[in-house]
Amino acid sequence: MINTRTILKYTLIALLLGALWFSFLAVAYFNNVLLPWHRQEAIETALNWSRTADLPTDTDIVRIDVTGGFFSRGFELEFSNTNDAIKKWITLSLPSVNSAQIVENNGVTTYELHPEKDGAQYAKIQIDWQTSIVFIKVYWS
Repeated sequence: MINTRTILKYTLIALLLGALWFSFLAVAYFNNVLLPWHRQEAIETALNWSRTADLPTDTDIVRIDVTGGFFSRGFELEFSNTNDAIKKWITLSLPSVNSAQIVENNGVTTYELHPEKDGAQYAKIQIDWQTSIVFIKVYWS
């Protein structure tokens, strides 16, 4: 027979585990921790906000980060591929990148955009042709 003390003990354990799980989720949300199940959504948001084409096949994601705070949000995406694949990707993205300020310096091409799509206020695309790495930064506030 289960006594009151056992029921109280299991109830207390369940409440503590629930509070621990809630704390983990709150800390992850407010500290911009990118949870594994949100990774693809962050990639899609970075591409959508920068108004660029889908990533080329065989792309290696080097880094994806979420930045910002309570009143702002940003995404930083870094990927690598062959120079030919990157050239094709940026050509597919050119209709939206056409209005960009373009700066070339030491093998790095930088596109600065103000896409104003889906809340994005700013986007920057940097292509390092020597390392075949593309860096995309988008944010809204």
